[in-house]
Amino acid sequence: MKKLLLAILPLFAVVTLVAQPANDDCSTAQALGPLPTPAACPTGTGAALNIAGSLATATSPNPYIYMNNCSGTSTSMASPADDVWYTFVATGYQLQVNLTGTVVNPNIAMYSGTCGALGGGVGGCTVGNANGTASLIVNQMVPGTTYYIQISNNAASAGGNFNMAISNSIDCNNCMIGSLLTPNPLPVNGMYTLGQVVNFCFTINYCIHMCIYTWVVTNSL
Repeated sequence: MKKLLLAILPLFAVVTLVAQPANDDCSTAQALGPLPTPAACPTGTGAALNIAGSLATATSPNPYIYMNNCSGTSTSMASPADDVWYTFVATGYQLQVNLTGTVVNPNIAMYSGTCGALGGGVGGCTVGNANGTASLIVNQMVPGTTYYIQISNNAASAGGNFNMAISNSIDCNNCMIGSLLTPNPLPVNGMYTLGQVVNFCFTINYCIHMCIYTWVVTNSL
């Protein structure tokens, strides 16, 4: 009689573990520190800080944080979507973020406050185009204040890589940097005589232009 040998082979399950980005959540946002300080007016611009990032292994947290009333190709960010987070300290009154890469319709959102209470105060969002570019400008920032940036895609598990250029600036078009009132001649012992003609030149020094106003005073002060 022949014997039947039954071979039992062990079955192994192959599991591939994919690491999430370190900045996958607001609480673990990548700290960029203070942004490059803007130059003084009349230029008022700051150097751009370039950051390489990826959404390839990012996840979508629950509950998901997003914004409406955005600029760009849509008024609302996709929700839910994979996202990564950054935090920085403002050094100017205006923020500009430019995104390029392979993320389809990338979303950029900026928040004030803390991770547990985002959205208060200055903020803004934009939805980029299918070519992977997006731009966001936020005004009325407070230098020395910490803000958060959220980069996400148009749908969960869409992935993509990106480069983020972020900079602070000063809007020199609406910036008065000083003023000066100059009398000619100067008073003697703090006084002028009756009928003396005095020219007062009030100089308002703006970031880009200067306005000068002159009054002639014919009465004693």
